[in-house]
Amino acid sequence: MNNMKKIYFIGYFILFPIIFLISFFIWTYFIKDFNLFTIIQDCFGILGIYYLITSFLFLRYLPNQNK
Repeated sequence: MNNMKKIYFIGYFILFPIIFLISFFIWTYFIKDFNLFTIIQDCFGILGIYYLITSFLFLRYLPNQNK
């Protein structure tokens, strides 16, 4: 992988999910005062769907950038 693909990978698969995890936890636990177990279920469910869609798009469109 070249340098640009590594940056995309780090952003889509590491950085964005961590930012989402932290912001979702802060918003639902401290501001909306939900149960911790409900927050964990919702957050990991959303991240699972995000990873499926992102993996598909990453494999589908990233190799076309070399052309």
